Amino acid sequence: MDADGNPLAGQADLKSLLERCWRWTEIVLERQGKIDERFQEQYDRLLEIRNQLDRLSVTQAWSLRETDLFGYQRKLDRIDEARVNGNFVDAEGQAADLHAQRVCIF
Repeated sequence: MDADGNPLAGQADLKSLLERCWRWTEIVLERQGKIDERFQEQYDRLLEIRNQLDRLSVTQAWSLRETDLFGYQRKLDRIDEARVNGNFVDAEGQAADLHAQRVCIF
């Protein structure tokens, strides 16, 4: 509230964002780290890419050269190109739920 007791500008937007964050937290806790099995393959591929890059980043002799990263970028491009209207879809064309979408994207 401002000095006159009026709500500050942007309060409604902030409240909406906070509610979305709380809902996302609830979803993550409900799933207990498990992803929809229809999207497990995409998740596993993304996780493997991340883990490989993590291992490389701690290797002192390795540096981030463009040629080294090209293969990883191509793998990520193929995964991204498989999305339909920005959504991951299963073999039957059904879009992933909010949890699977966000987990795979982030």
